[in-house]
Amino acid sequence: LGPAIGKVFQSAGEEQKAAVKQVLEYLKLVEWELKEGRFKGRRFFGGEKIGILDIVLGCGSYWLSVLEEVVGVNLTDVAAFPCFHAWLKEFESLREVREAIPAQERLLEHARSVRQMMAMMTAPAWTKTEVPTAVSDEAAPVALTK
Repeated sequence: LGPAIGKVFQSAGEEQKAAVKQVLEYLKLVEWELKEGRFKGRRFFGGEKIGILDIVLGCGSYWLSVLEEVVGVNLTDVAAFPCFHAWLKEFESLREVREAIPAQERLLEHARSVRQMMAMMTAPAWTKTEVPTAVSDEAAPVALTK
């Protein structure tokens, strides 16, 4: 689930659509496990108390709403994943989790700055023989040499 979520964050266009589809497939599996599978009827994957699976899945899942807002995709539709959504809200409501997870606004700020930095890194680069100049319109591009 984690790598697919990362791909949604890092990509755009068709690549992002494919990554969103993959995340939704993974969430369908989690939903099924909570609704019909081994974890049916449990408050948490670990039972009444959180277990290792809750921690592993929960520590990444709280980023989903941040990702949705920053990237503009819908991953945690309550109608499509009611059991997952209920589990995530229950997990996030725990005092220990609330104390450990940074405030939503801080997460959004961080995610936006990382996304912006990634966009700048993938922007078209200047040609190898020219360097842009913002000093003067009269200045000619400078040829680069080794």
